[in-house]
Amino acid sequence: MHSLAPTTVLPALTHLQSQTTARVREALKTLRVVYFPLRVSPAFSRVSSASAVPVLKQTLSDAVLATRPKRVACLVHHDGVPDSGYASAEEEDEDENEDMIDKDENQGIENDELMDILRSDELERGYAITWLTGLIKRGDTWISGAGYPEEEGGQEEERTTIIEDASRLLARFAGDDEPEEALTREFAFPFYTQSLRLSAFKSVMVLPITVVLNDAPVDGTDHTAVGLQSWGSAIVFAERMCADPERYLGTLHPGSANKLRVLELGAGTGLLSITAAQVFSRLSVESNIKATDYHPSVLENLTQNVRTNDVAVAVDALDWCAPPIGVEPYDVVLAADVVYHPEHATWIRNCIERTLKKRGVFWLIIPLRTIGRHEGLGKTVEDAFPGVKDAGGDCLAVVYREEVGKLDGVGRADEGGYRLFEIRWV
Repeated sequence: MHSLAPTTVLPALTHLQSQTTARVREALKTLRVVYFPLRVSPAFSRVSSASAVPVLKQTLSDAVLATRPKRVACLVHHDGVPDSGYASAEEEDEDENEDMIDKDENQGIENDELMDILRSDELERGYAITWLTGLIKRGDTWISGAGYPEEEGGQEEERTTIIEDASRLLARFAGDDEPEEALTREFAFPFYTQSLRLSAFKSVMVLPITVVLNDAPVDGTDHTAVGLQSWGSAIVFAERMCADPERYLGTLHPGSANKLRVLELGAGTGLLSITAAQVFSRLSVESNIKATDYHPSVLENLTQNVRTNDVAVAVDALDWCAPPIGVEPYDVVLAADVVYHPEHATWIRNCIERTLKKRGVFWLIIPLRTIGRHEGLGKTVEDAFPGVKDAGGDCLAVVYREEVGKLDGVGRADEGGYRLFEIRWV
């Protein structure tokens, strides 16, 4: 049996909690060496780190999200914005590529024929896929158990990265070397299940609100465009909007001459804006909805999602560092998972000050990340938007906040739940 056979070198998952971070990381590197070796020219040319990694082809429905963590990138809103951290994922990929070359050389794999035999062994390949699948399923438990006595503390962020890496590797087994493809998601949100005016809308409660979204591959030329993919915060809040539209979208008056104006910041795939449009259409409420983001690739995907769902949503670019001046204010402003740097909450507040009506509402929902590079960013929201007791006159303040538990199968491994803010002028 080959010394790199998966059945020989992969650590037992039944004792995953006793496996160190380094041990699991080494196992993933070994799988790469065996099944996806780097093709290095005699001149030792390096493989570009921007090479796309294929994703699992699947269609998700009933609000069930991807079974793998998403590849992440850095969220910034112009060239001068400080790196919020996600761009380092690309640097890590490049470092791993170089490590793989060194590892391949050091191990001295001299017999290509034996390696080809190992790669063609369906039993070994199947074992590798089963092992990766089991590792990902146990990922949350393994991450929360970081700090094994033989290791230094603070391993949570690295373990989260390793689980994401395992997901990409499993996707590569599924797609081999095919180009990365988009993922279609279909969400079905129960409608009007918590409204106080339930009896008034019996005729519209039959069908759920359905939204179909395209999650595009992360742009290989712009690794800051996290908005190409849907995130757990938006799923959670979209479900709430559908369950109780009056609470989250304002007083609804079918046939009213005044259109309800809604703005979404950092719209990404457009889930919140498209969901709101579906709700208004179902209730025959006139509305004016604008979904905004910054990155060209995100805006292009967002526009396509609006067309797919055949809804009346305008798409526009918005730079948080240059908020609009003199625009007609909005009744409702929405934002989900948009804080990736300590300055982002302040920039968002500046936008809200110029776009929200005096009697309007700003709903902001963010993930609670207890590990990793974005740990504790919720505090920056509280600094930018004080509570009512601490607010001065004529300013934006948090009038209500709620902790929302993490839903099964929703969100990334580093998300421990969500925090919802209701922000108004006081």
